[in-house]
Amino acid sequence: MKKIIKVLLSIIIISILILPMFSFAKVDLEQAYSDGARWGGETGRVYGYRDLVNEEQSDWYKAYLSVFPTNSSFIEFFNLDEDEDDYNREFIRGYRTQFSEGYKAGYKNLVEDYDGDGVSPSEIAGIEHGKFLAELDAAQTALKDFTEGEYNDWTLNYQNELSLKVKYKLYKDNAIYMDAFLESYKENYEIAYKEAFREANNESSLAPESNGYDQGYSLGTAKGEADGLLDLVNGNLSNWQKAYNNLIEANSLVFRYNLYRDNKEYNESFSGGFKAAYEIAYQDMYQTVNYEIETKNINYVKVDTTEKIVEYNSYSVDMVGGSKSINTSTPLYLELSEGTVYSTNTYIGIKEDQFPIRKLGEKIQGTSVYDIDVINDEFSIKFQKPVKLSFNFYGSSSAGIYKFVNQEWMYLPTSFAAGEIYTYIPSVDFKGGKYAVLIDNDYRPLNEALLHWAYSDIKVFIKRESIDSSVNFNPDNYMTRKEFSRMIYKNTFGTNEKVFNPTVDFVDKELFVGYENAINYMVLKGYMNGIAVDIFDSDGYITYNQVEVVMNRILKNEFKWEDIANSMLSERFNKSKVNDYKSNYINKAEVVYMLNNVLGSKVLFDE
Repeated sequence: MKKIIKVLLSIIIISILILPMFSFAKVDLEQAYSDGARWGGETGRVYGYRDLVNEEQSDWYKAYLSVFPTNSSFIEFFNLDEDEDDYNREFIRGYRTQFSEGYKAGYKNLVEDYDGDGVSPSEIAGIEHGKFLAELDAAQTALKDFTEGEYNDWTLNYQNELSLKVKYKLYKDNAIYMDAFLESYKENYEIAYKEAFREANNESSLAPESNGYDQGYSLGTAKGEADGLLDLVNGNLSNWQKAYNNLIEANSLVFRYNLYRDNKEYNESFSGGFKAAYEIAYQDMYQTVNYEIETKNINYVKVDTTEKIVEYNSYSVDMVGGSKSINTSTPLYLELSEGTVYSTNTYIGIKEDQFPIRKLGEKIQGTSVYDIDVINDEFSIKFQKPVKLSFNFYGSSSAGIYKFVNQEWMYLPTSFAAGEIYTYIPSVDFKGGKYAVLIDNDYRPLNEALLHWAYSDIKVFIKRESIDSSVNFNPDNYMTRKEFSRMIYKNTFGTNEKVFNPTVDFVDKELFVGYENAINYMVLKGYMNGIAVDIFDSDGYITYNQVEVVMNRILKNEFKWEDIANSMLSERFNKSKVNDYKSNYINKAEVVYMLNNVLGSKVLFDE
């Protein structure tokens, strides 16, 4: 209930601010007191009801401070002129005095009604709140309709029940409150609208103010629509106030629209109409177009044993001459060959992520970020074959496809073809994820290994910053125990360096420099041990057998070097140097190939 009342209060205040029939710039002190008292009393009643319904102790001053803890916050919220000290003082005094009276009346009256005839507090609150907000909405809508040349017809822009439920978050309260609110709102809206429209008609003789508001409203609508669409197209969050402030800072309304040529009354009225319309138009354009695009930008395809192409059809917005047009393209797709999936009720969906991309580091964003989801009871699907993920892309050869894993972007083995960039999602239990094309202009190839049989695997580890291309890697050299430790460590945590304290006091720890965290991690996890109780032998070479033991500890006995050797021969035409003796030392190229192969089905990076 508290949240609902706060939302209602915010709407009340916003409605007050944009009603042009009410001006905070008057210098009449009696009027200042009266103006403040008018809104303070009504707001106090709402807070009185709130505290009673929520079984709070009656305390009007506590409620008042929860709204405006300081005079400066009060002045800022009501857009009062800081230089008009006398007017502000009287306005605040009137508001505070009547807030107190309204609060006490709301709290006291509700108690008496409840005790007297047994009417639910929720029902009484719904009736009162519905009446109050109907009168405010009706006054605003009637004046808007009048200035736009409409007839006195309260049904013209009346909101249906669903709109009211959403606008005032009625679905978050109980049914008694909601029903009473809706009934009271409709009953009072018609009466208040007709009265406000007739009052506006009687005031129409104020030509400069009326014309200024109408013309400001028209231009504010056009500019609000344009800026709302611009923020959406640029991927900015919806924030009309920020966009409006940027507009004013760049060039005030007075100079932007040559208002200095007209009188003060016209300027003030124009500014009021402009701001009121700007807010409405900005939010309406942003929300309407965003809803339209988001509704279309979600594709779900049911997958089974047959061949499937899961395309993402993007609907984007162009804005030319103030008019919008929506265009269609296919920025990426998934290609599942026959027999890739065995499932009777699984969907794969793709949608564009509208939030700003994070954790880019030195990389450049080449495409939007796309979420690929698996929709079934397990939110996972076993791929029996590799699945091609392809992006429509023209650009730098330094680009690559990346997946957002463990709070950073992990490079995936990437290939290029005419107009596309693609990778293969291996045979895995696929759970979806975020994918994008990023450009890494800092990538430097390992020149001495460009023609090596394992270079495509080495490139993956350079891109993931597990191999430093500025240092001679020498892929055919044997790999030391500390180098192997760091390869596992880096492929577990990526560039997120984590500190691990030693659990064993090795006598050769002075040789660990630069590898301390990796070795400490491997020993802590039980993946590696020393060659003796207190000797790790960090510079000693690691054997095929030792690698197999470590990988089985990591992968829970699902690793055989024979599988890697067979794959290496068929895919890279390279025969493993194991030569049937697992006691032989393993070289760096075979370790890199093995890890890249294993990462396809068991992503250590996910730990």
